[in-house]
Amino acid sequence: MPNRLPRFEDGTDDETLAQQASCDPDAFSLLYHRHLPRVYNYLLAHVGNVQDAQDLTAQTFMAVVERLPAYRSQNQFVGWLMSIARHKLVDHFRRHHDHVPFDVLPPHSLDTPPPDEAVEHQLQLEAVAAALQTLTPDRAEALTLNLFAGLSAAETGQIMHKSEDAVRMLVHRALRDLRERLAYEVKP
Repeated sequence: MPNRLPRFEDGTDDETLAQQASCDPDAFSLLYHRHLPRVYNYLLAHVGNVQDAQDLTAQTFMAVVERLPAYRSQNQFVGWLMSIARHKLVDHFRRHHDHVPFDVLPPHSLDTPPPDEAVEHQLQLEAVAAALQTLTPDRAEALTLNLFAGLSAAETGQIMHKSEDAVRMLVHRALRDLRERLAYEVKP
């Protein structure tokens, strides 16, 4: 059976799709494919484990399906979606009694780098991950939502219950702190 193309244009706004997605699989499919990378990258940045990130991503979208009938379009869909992902993440760490590891994402390239480059890259990733863990929770969360999930300051603010200016300041300070910590590690 050939794949059906969704009836919706890719430019259809999220709020319109969300309102129709509870009864229209094409609308949900477009929302899912549009936001899957964002949710997955956010969760992977926090759990540092591909399997857990995949499981949490699936749980997030299952919760979205269940809660879509209650979605109100006065909220931005992406903020609503990422709030669900954030709650799934909190539940995950409560169950496993872990603290949130702010590991960075693995490279997305399918090409395998030479071993010396792979080792150098892994060392850089570990240095960044260690530096991320030294940030205050608000700074780390703002940076993770903004950098890994690709959310705007407004969307991040909606999730964190902070103003756009507060989010921008948190991200700015987080990046400054990371630069200082990483520069300190590089000095002999």
